[in-house]
Amino acid sequence: MNAYIFSTKRAVKNNDVFSANNYLEKIENLVERTALVVKRLRYFSRQTTNTLQKINLLMCINNTWDLLEPKHKYLNARLSLPTDLPDVLGDEILLEQVFVNIFLNSLEAMQHEKPEIEIKIQNISDQRVELWVSDNGSGWPLSDKLLQPFSSSKSINLGLGLSISLSIMQQCQGNLLIASTLTKNALVILEFKVVDNV
Repeated sequence: MNAYIFSTKRAVKNNDVFSANNYLEKIENLVERTALVVKRLRYFSRQTTNTLQKINLLMCINNTWDLLEPKHKYLNARLSLPTDLPDVLGDEILLEQVFVNIFLNSLEAMQHEKPEIEIKIQNISDQRVELWVSDNGSGWPLSDKLLQPFSSSKSINLGLGLSISLSIMQQCQGNLLIASTLTKNALVILEFKVVDNV
């Protein structure tokens, strides 16, 4: 949101009314989305499997990437992903928040030339699938504490975001695992339940 606010101020300064209105609309959408995420998380602990739906995973990822456009456009970062992703069980708003947390961690760790986030799919069974989300950033130390609230590495603020993401994935009958070298690159593995009809 800060990037959109900065862009709005710059557009106003340059008397670019069209761009300013466009950025203000995006800010309004982000505020509405934030309120929706907070509302979902507030009732998250009471959520049952009956409230989960079939989610178009490709659309969910693309929506998240579009949401983070100011950040990845500034870095000229590239997202590489397969187009044949299956539908999975979940909550669309909350799964988008999982990808927001993961992508932001990656983008903040890739302050160099040619930053890239790559997503690969691994079929576990007919009903389970893994997404391997990797980047060419600085990585983080291997530690169980990274998935505990308010713990983080010195260079990347991981703790709360990944802890919430893990809870969301487990509530969606999936899982979240992390892996990294100690010097560079990071890998987050998201496990989903594949669905045909829910």
